[in-house]
Amino acid sequence: MLRNFIKQAFRSFARYRVPYLISFVGLFLGTSAFLLLGHYIYYNFSFDRFHHESNRIARVNCLVSMTDKTLKYAASSRPLGDGLERFFPQIESYTRMRYFPATVMHETTRFDENIILFADSTFLDIFSFTLIKGDPNTALHHPDGMIITEELAERYFAKENPIGKLLNLQLPNGNLSVKITGVAKNPPPNSSIEFSMLASFRMVEGFSNNNYASLLPGLSTFVKVNNAASINNINDNIQQFVKAEFDASLHQALKPELQPLHNIYFASDYQFDFGRKGNRGTLLGLLALGVLILMIAIINYINITVALGTKRAKEIAVRKVLGSGKWQIAGQHLVEMIVLVFGVLILSSITVKLLLPPIEAWLETDLQVGVLNNYQYWLLLFTLGLILALISGAYPAFYLSKFSPLESLRQNKQLTSGRFNLRQVLVSFQFAIAIFFILTAWIVLDQMFFLQNKDLGFDKEQVIMIDIGAPDVASQINNIKTSFSQIAGVEATSSALSGMFAPHIQANFQVAEDTSNQVYLLNTNYIAPGFLNTYDIKLLQGRNFTDTPADRHYKFILNEAAVTHLGLGSIETVPGKGLEYIGQDSVFNGEIIGVVNNYHFQSLRQSIEPIIWTMTEGARQNALALRINGDIKNIISQLEFTWKSFNFEQAFEYNFLDEVVAEAYQNEQQLSVFIQVTTAILLLISCIGVYGIMLFTVEQRNKEIGVRKVFGASIQNLLLQLNKQNIWLTLIGLIVGAPLAYWAGQQWLDNFAYRISFQWYYIPGAVMILIIITLLSVSVLTWRTARKNPVEVLRYE
Repeated sequence: MLRNFIKQAFRSFARYRVPYLISFVGLFLGTSAFLLLGHYIYYNFSFDRFHHESNRIARVNCLVSMTDKTLKYAASSRPLGDGLERFFPQIESYTRMRYFPATVMHETTRFDENIILFADSTFLDIFSFTLIKGDPNTALHHPDGMIITEELAERYFAKENPIGKLLNLQLPNGNLSVKITGVAKNPPPNSSIEFSMLASFRMVEGFSNNNYASLLPGLSTFVKVNNAASINNINDNIQQFVKAEFDASLHQALKPELQPLHNIYFASDYQFDFGRKGNRGTLLGLLALGVLILMIAIINYINITVALGTKRAKEIAVRKVLGSGKWQIAGQHLVEMIVLVFGVLILSSITVKLLLPPIEAWLETDLQVGVLNNYQYWLLLFTLGLILALISGAYPAFYLSKFSPLESLRQNKQLTSGRFNLRQVLVSFQFAIAIFFILTAWIVLDQMFFLQNKDLGFDKEQVIMIDIGAPDVASQINNIKTSFSQIAGVEATSSALSGMFAPHIQANFQVAEDTSNQVYLLNTNYIAPGFLNTYDIKLLQGRNFTDTPADRHYKFILNEAAVTHLGLGSIETVPGKGLEYIGQDSVFNGEIIGVVNNYHFQSLRQSIEPIIWTMTEGARQNALALRINGDIKNIISQLEFTWKSFNFEQAFEYNFLDEVVAEAYQNEQQLSVFIQVTTAILLLISCIGVYGIMLFTVEQRNKEIGVRKVFGASIQNLLLQLNKQNIWLTLIGLIVGAPLAYWAGQQWLDNFAYRISFQWYYIPGAVMILIIITLLSVSVLTWRTARKNPVEVLRYE
């Protein structure tokens, strides 16, 4: 019987090829979009789950309570891990890790990767990074040991065994000779911990103080507990640890917390968290979009199949007269759907396989990781096919199996009766989803345009950023700036500890006139003269820094937010007031010399925070900025030539500031593209479905159209009669889809401190877009029907 059902299915496809082709194309587009979104969503949710017993690993964050808010840091102090392990028996082990800039040389070969991850010897015990050479039990136990990745080993040592090779490591406190003790597999793309070189933490341990209050940007502590429930248990009892271990002055201000490893990728509100980030809400939204696209494709199939019943009524009646039962009729149509769906899935899988490489290149990642890359993928695909076949085929199969033989043979079975039916409900729902997509895409596009064009308070154009963190480069920074300034087209130069749109350190300050001794923890940047001119930041009051010894002794420039936060009153009276910098062991009296406008040194997701600039002799300079004007290619060529004249081991590498700013919104930009493509696919599927329904509607109304033309109806009147139902269904879809789109848009916009508002013209604009697209999709069909000669349809009446 099954063989006969399959044979009949292909005969039906051949006989009714146009409606089945329409259904096939709709399902193909919907399934392909769903599978592509599924790869992307699964990839993001797989982050850090490849580690063995990842649910037992947690990062130690620190919460700092201020008078008006709580600051959240992904950073920790050097002794925190040891203290937690001693206090809580549930903690089996801990590891500290810190990214640190350094220059690495092997004989005369320089390693371009100047950011190294330094970690404790327990790093490989907690995390499941695999060594392909070397002993994981001892590789980081050597104080001079270093592990490199497989990619690095192949690049610099080719087929030579790198184990035991000596490297020269240049750190700010001098040069070290280190030895390669292991070669690790490259960290998988779904790892929030990235490294190409992994060295012993002992090399940089002396760069941080051994007290709980000394939170060091870039230092992270991870713990492994005896079971997943212990993470919450430790967090519930963390205050006992604080009271037992911390100084009394820190009991209310500082609080550690354990954050499960699998939550880190989706936590974007922690400062000094340098790993890649994803947005859980965005991913769930994309999942909903994928499901909605599938639903639209399924609705199309149901509508077209039910409409096809008008043509197949006599066929079904004959089969019933010849002895076929209701379940046989239903089974035949279910088999047709199963064959159709699995044909769609095979073609969609091939298409997705072909599309993944360019999509991965655009996203700069590998989406084919984890469960979706092995046999379980095909099991999931088979399950998806069965679900789609049952959902799509169940109603049409049983609907068609109920046709009465006598009624069907006497006259054509009408598609529906009455003024309201399931088909209208499904089409209205389809239009509601289309309205939702159009409005959502419009909101996202407007917000992205707003982000790209909002005045940031500084000029991001024509600014080149150069990393100068290597010790040999930092020691020559003044000479570099002098040489660069002499190049035609370089208008201004400046260096700073933190570049624009980079994480800033924070320091404690007190207002000299404040007798309450209130301490404020503020963003701080150590800069050099020329910072204002390079970034074109407006000085509102006071003066700029000068290159004099006096200005390098605790002189401060504040932004407007810092003036407000410190309670200094009107900005006109601020210059000249005293401000105390609280160091590790003492308090230093300083003076405010100027106030600048509020500029966005963070993304527009965050409100402008207070920031203080200062110049301090010997302060580390990591970022060099150059404002240029003229022939960019020629200027960069001269900059590179000048750079090479210093004979630095570090290659000349640069970024444009506007590109750095754009990267801050990479996730939003990708979301925008996803929604645009998804909306286009959905509208295409909707139009295909409407066209399929109109094929049957027009055929049923042929005689009506002929009679109307005999009585003098114009072509315009006939076009309105044929399309007015779609217009009304679009308006019904608006009532459902618009409120949902407004709610979803507001939820997404709430992620931004600076955002657009929902505009009044969005809703009528979305309706007009959908109506125009719908009418255009059936215009040829309806125009041809309206122009048909009435004699052709009435001659046999």
